[in-house]
Amino acid sequence: MTIPYLDPALTLRDRQLRLSQVYGFACSCSRCELEKQLPNSVHPSGARISLEKTLTSVVFGHSTEDWEVLIRGLDGLSRLPSAIRHEAFFKDLSERFERQTHDGPHEEAWITGRTLLALCLVLYPDNYPLTGKYDMAFAFSYNSCINRVLHIGACQSLLERLRTFPRACLVKADQQFP
Repeated sequence: MTIPYLDPALTLRDRQLRLSQVYGFACSCSRCELEKQLPNSVHPSGARISLEKTLTSVVFGHSTEDWEVLIRGLDGLSRLPSAIRHEAFFKDLSERFERQTHDGPHEEAWITGRTLLALCLVLYPDNYPLTGKYDMAFAFSYNSCINRVLHIGACQSLLERLRTFPRACLVKADQQFP
């Protein structure tokens, strides 16, 4: 069993440096060992849309309607471009999601939130505390979208997507990673 001493979204280099300086050890967990074999993360410069589509299709499949988690954790991390591990990608995605959640448009927050959820499923261990923050914001977007759909009486496909969301958050024991 392993526990994250630091934010798993930090780069391998930053995690190893901080663990060495603060705790006096070099981590050799399966996550760190995998990342040593992967290419260094590169800045996502200009490829944001393509990266987001790739990320969601790897985690959820190619359907934008389906929320079943196909892959998570180390398996997902090894199949994705290195740019998704760059701090700029996570920062842009989370800031955009929070802005859209509070200021709208909530339909876009829903799409951005789905991508952020996919990233969290790949980068973070199950039940990592930070994901709770995004779950709350996602629930807010869910509520805003439901209210909008009910008030305008449109977007039946959006309503159906919203109803399938909770399945994505369910954790299967055999899909957890350290």
